Amino acid sequence: MAPTDSEPIDQFEVVDLQPSRSSSSSGPKIPRPDGGKDAWLFLCGGFCVEALVWGFPFSFGVFQQYYSTHEPFQSDASKIAIIGTLAAGLMYLLTPVIITACKRFPHRRRLCTFLGLAVLALALVTSSFAEAVWQLIITQGVLYAIGGCLLYMPTMQYLDEWFVKRKGFALGVFFAGTGVGGVVIPLIMDWALNSYGANKYDVTNVILLASGGSMLSIFLIWGFSTSIAPLYVFSIIYGVFGGGFSSCWATMVTKVQSKDPRAESGLVFGLFAAGRGIGCIASGPLTTALLRGGKDWDAGAAYGMGYGLLIVFTGVTALFGAFPGVGKGLKLY
Repeated sequence: MAPTDSEPIDQFEVVDLQPSRSSSSSGPKIPRPDGGKDAWLFLCGGFCVEALVWGFPFSFGVFQQYYSTHEPFQSDASKIAIIGTLAAGLMYLLTPVIITACKRFPHRRRLCTFLGLAVLALALVTSSFAEAVWQLIITQGVLYAIGGCLLYMPTMQYLDEWFVKRKGFALGVFFAGTGVGGVVIPLIMDWALNSYGANKYDVTNVILLASGGSMLSIFLIWGFSTSIAPLYVFSIIYGVFGGGFSSCWATMVTKVQSKDPRAESGLVFGLFAAGRGIGCIASGPLTTALLRGGKDWDAGAAYGMGYGLLIVFTGVTALFGAFPGVGKGLKLY
């Protein structure tokens, strides 16, 4: 509204359009592209992502040779070649889909990388429990491709933002990861398969590993969390180790039947499921009671935020799962 003659001119505020130095200097500092610690750290991380994501499909010949000469996959060797080509081909096919989604929802790219890493780890862990070729096709083929593409494509887009003038150099270092991964990973895989093989560990040892990993993630990551970021890390690590229990069910049924041939697999599996059902029903009211009891805990991090008693209870119950492995190690049975 324009001033009238009756309105004194001194009622209007004079606004300084020049930005003040204090406001500009106190704002968040954005890391500069084409150099600096952050840019080079990202490039190192991108190199590792490139090496790991593409190194496994390009070194599948090592897996194929091992699977073709060892049971339980040797009897169905004609389908093994599908796994490596499916993983690489599906990642190429998913590339335009993931890139388009990341451009449409750029604020979700970071979540996409975490999700991809979780799926990638899940694919590799569950493939170690495979007892048939079709299970390897799903884990090392389909799941690995989905996780790898979700992790890799946002990283490629980040590279375009971190490097402008030195983009050619950065791309060269980034893509060199494929060559390094293609050389190093087959050597590591060949040594690991010949030294440790696949499915050579007793199921009690696998449960011991799953219980120990779950317990440590609960006490050390969840317990000391003070923000959402470490909780994301906890979710991924706990999901990898905690998910190992369900993956062991089939082997556990076989283990029970080896001790007592009269045990029916359906009944044993049903008892496992019933145990999980009891836990699901009891967890609701039990969690409420533990949260109520942990309000007065005088501790730091998440332990002192009302979750202390729940964290300790969850960690201790995870520790109980390690007893079969410890008992077998001590030759108690």
